[in-house]
Amino acid sequence: MKTFLWLVAFALMIWAVVEQTRPEPNLYVQIAGIVAFFFAMYSLSQRTPSEQEKQNQSDKEENDEEV
Repeated sequence: MKTFLWLVAFALMIWAVVEQTRPEPNLYVQIAGIVAFFFAMYSLSQRTPSEQEKQNQSDKEENDEEV
């Protein structure tokens, strides 16, 4: 299911870029492409740990070594 969503998101993004080359681009297709792009970027950023999480993990490791 996750792979299917990624494929749909990328297909919509490509379709939105192709739509911009037309003399009269469809606004709804462009909006769908932008939404798909934000969805993909949000999903990707959720996988990246924040600096705060990295700091907390290194603090825990240091505390475990001291004990």
